[in-house]
Amino acid sequence: GAVPEAEYLGSYGWRVEEDGRIVEDDQEQEVISKIRERTRGRLFAASSADLAEWLTAQGYRNRRGRPWHRSGILRILRAMREREAAATAEATS
Repeated sequence: GAVPEAEYLGSYGWRVEEDGRIVEDDQEQEVISKIRERTRGRLFAASSADLAEWLTAQGYRNRRGRPWHRSGILRILRAMREREAAATAEATS
């Protein structure tokens, strides 16, 4: 389905194509999957600093090509939690 632009514009895991479509960014979605695997679905099971260190050690870099920092992980975890809460709310309405 269509992705609401306001919800995903600039969000990690998504990018805007030249034609204006918002699509998943495969490399960034892979990082999100790794975070999910590492936390086993419990979004605050591991510390953000530990996750940042682990991702960097695995060779993953942030959008700017730099090592991960806990603040970037916190933003991703927060967005994941908000999207999951919205999906749950939508499923129950």
